Amino acid sequence: ERLEEIGFKWKLTESFEQRCRDLEAFKSEFGHCDVPKAYYRSLGQWCIGYRTAYRRLKTNGEKPKQGCYISQDRIERLEKIGFQWEVIDFDKKFEERCCELEAFKSEFGHCNVPSFSEDSSLGRWCVLLRCAFRKFRQGKDPGRRITPARIKRLEEIEFMWEVPDPNKAFEQRCRD
Repeated sequence: ERLEEIGFKWKLTESFEQRCRDLEAFKSEFGHCDVPKAYYRSLGQWCIGYRTAYRRLKTNGEKPKQGCYISQDRIERLEKIGFQWEVIDFDKKFEERCCELEAFKSEFGHCNVPSFSEDSSLGRWCVLLRCAFRKFRQGKDPGRRITPARIKRLEEIEFMWEVPDPNKAFEQRCRD
C-alpha cells in the first residue's frame, strides 16, 4: 500500500502504455515520433532505448540485459503509433560523406582528412570509421558505421585505413 501511495508501478506494461500515450500526444502535436532528447529528455531517451533494443534484436537476436523490454507486441504497438526505428537514413548520410571525401581527395590528392581541417567533422568521421574498421577486423561489433559494402565503397575511393603517425614522420624528417 505504501508503495502504491507514492505511485509505484507493479506492472511494467502500465509504464510502457503511459509512454505510448505520451508518444501519441507528441505525435499529435508535432506530426512525427522523432522525439528530440534535448527538449523532451525522458521521452526522447525512452525512444532511443527502444530503437537500440530493436536494432540489437534485429542484427544479432540479442535481447537487452536491462532497460527496454522489447517484444513483438511492443514493436507492433509502437509501429501502430507511427514510431520509426531509424530516424536517420544512415545509408544516405554515409553516401553524402563519401561524396565529401571524394571532393577532398580531388582537391588534395589523398583521403587522409585531418581532424583539425576546415571541415573537422569530415576528419572526425574518418577517425570514427578507422576505429570501427579496427573493431570489425578484430571480430568485435563495429556498430552500423562499417559493413562489408561500406568497406568496399571506401576502398573504391582509396580510403586510408591506416594513417602514418605524424610524430614518427616528423622524427624521420629530422633524421634525414
